[in-house]
Amino acid sequence: MKSESDPLKDMEALKHDDEPMPLFMGKWSVSPKTIFRVILGFYVAFFAIHRIADCMYLMTVDARFPEGLGYLYPSEHERQQSIAYTRETIFASMCSQTVTFITVLLLLCTTALAVFDDCLRSCISKVCNLGGDGGPFQVMGKCLGGCTTWAFKGCWMRCCCGWMPNWGRLFRGAIFLTLISALFYLIHVPFKLWNFDINVRFGFINTLTITQAMYQSSLYHGFFGVLKSSAPQFFLYLLVLSNRFGWVLMWAGLITMSVVAQYNMGALAPQLFNAKNPFPNTEFGVGRDMPLVNSVFGPMSLNRLYFEDPEKKAHLITQDLSKGAWELSLPAADTGKESPWVIKGQRDGKTVAETQAEFSFHDNHHDLEKLDRQSWRVGGEPAGLDARVGSRKGKQLRDELFGFAKERDIGVGQVYMIDGSHQDARANAFVAGAGKERVIGLYDTLFLGDTKSQSVEPEENPPSSAEGGLSIFALSEKMQAVDMSEEGEHEVWHSTPTQAMSDDEIMAILAHELGHAAMHDVEQNMIVQAVTSFMTFGTLGWMVQSPLLAMSMGLLAPIGHIAVFAYEHAVGPSLDMSIKFVTDGITRRKEYVADAYAAKVSETYATGLQTALAKLVVNSNQDPDEPWFYEALHADHPTLANRWANIAKVKKELYPPKEEAVAKETVEQK
Repeated sequence: MKSESDPLKDMEALKHDDEPMPLFMGKWSVSPKTIFRVILGFYVAFFAIHRIADCMYLMTVDARFPEGLGYLYPSEHERQQSIAYTRETIFASMCSQTVTFITVLLLLCTTALAVFDDCLRSCISKVCNLGGDGGPFQVMGKCLGGCTTWAFKGCWMRCCCGWMPNWGRLFRGAIFLTLISALFYLIHVPFKLWNFDINVRFGFINTLTITQAMYQSSLYHGFFGVLKSSAPQFFLYLLVLSNRFGWVLMWAGLITMSVVAQYNMGALAPQLFNAKNPFPNTEFGVGRDMPLVNSVFGPMSLNRLYFEDPEKKAHLITQDLSKGAWELSLPAADTGKESPWVIKGQRDGKTVAETQAEFSFHDNHHDLEKLDRQSWRVGGEPAGLDARVGSRKGKQLRDELFGFAKERDIGVGQVYMIDGSHQDARANAFVAGAGKERVIGLYDTLFLGDTKSQSVEPEENPPSSAEGGLSIFALSEKMQAVDMSEEGEHEVWHSTPTQAMSDDEIMAILAHELGHAAMHDVEQNMIVQAVTSFMTFGTLGWMVQSPLLAMSMGLLAPIGHIAVFAYEHAVGPSLDMSIKFVTDGITRRKEYVADAYAAKVSETYATGLQTALAKLVVNSNQDPDEPWFYEALHADHPTLANRWANIAKVKKELYPPKEEAVAKETVEQK
């Protein structure tokens, strides 16, 4: 068998070999040096553009609402928190991206990749030769080689398309990419810890469930997971790409799976989104501002959602993934006597909280609205004036939603309550799926929070204006919500965002998401994905097979795993950012349309969507008015300023003030 050439010796010969070569299908000849400079130039240019934008934003961020909307901040403290959070997250991201950029440049612009590949080949060769001709590795290698030759000799792959994989190179490539992946995983670990610390300090992470030690342990196990499980995946990946048209197979497989998933979302949603709880068709309880309690699981929060237990009257239970489980019940339902509402641990049955007033169970009914107004004792001590368990009318919301969808002929299969609070305080709502299998998800963090100050109207009526708004993030993105007090930082997470959503705001959010369904945005996105992924997979396939690219990187012949590295870390990011710049602009336009769709339902929906989006921005410490250049480079959803303006424009056209409407009618009559 002919041995592979030495890449280090090859590079000496290639230094003087820079003749133009065909770029694609024998056309558009270009020299290897030129193609390498183009690849490197695009990578450097995109990095520089994004980092310059980051620096400009860091120097100018003030997190102010547009003129006339400053009242949307409960206090100046909230604005300062937004500034601090924005600066810290952007700076951490800049540092991470810069270290990655420098590492990729060092690997691409030096002989490091060729040296590493040659060392790996030498090590594998030595291992296979252990024990001499009769050694176990040698015998196994001959056996595998014989089996491979027998299996593929004269087979359809060799006869029909001339494809005969180089099994040794595939094996080496899988190890090569696995070790490279482990290297970059290690590089990113400090920045993951940094970002985790930022989110803990600003109240995003549920530290009752995810402690710093647990997160560090997950990173440790993740590193060894990369070493343990990546090699087989990379082997299969390289095996498919080693065929000239393997990238077409990968692209077709991705699009097929995407289409099948979208049209079968009803069956897949429980696994994809951890959607275990259908949205309740009854009243449910919402714990707010309750203090932490000690339990067999350690400190636990009572600020959870409590759903009715169909098997027990006047019993509500938590059904989330947080530590332990609580039972909210009225003992009077069992005894027939008056009693306080109590919260017990489902595991030990120990009472941890009770209302200070007593209730009776009558007519086989319990009134959660009365519970909403009661004060609590936790651990025998008053829990404070703000501590309470509120109630929400699940049936009313569910019926209104399905009625809305049916009236507009929008297929909705199921509505789920997504448990996000067990991990963090990010809130979201989404519609996923196409056809009649659409699934709606509402994060529980939309309901957890303070409701005593639901209005975000100013103390004095502000001048009417058309200043912007921010949409709800769709399927692959999650909005954030956080409770930050002026007294100081939270030591532990209390699962209580600053402001919960009212029923009108929830319905306005859902109307926005159903607007995407009505406009068939999911179906259109599948077409866009098919086109853009064809470009990206095509580029990857060309790089793996191209002698021109191999020559540009100092290789005499294409080596799949080195080409994959160049694509994944240099060409791919540049190409993805170019495509994303266009697709994000299209997505932002769709968000404006979906907002207008919700605003046109009624003035209540229009105002509800504005206030809901304002709450999400304040609760998440987001900048309500990012610069246009930062929005264009990074955001697939417009800023609050632009989104509010879009909704305000619809309101002005459809719902003018009464005096203006009367004057308009008078003019029309004349």
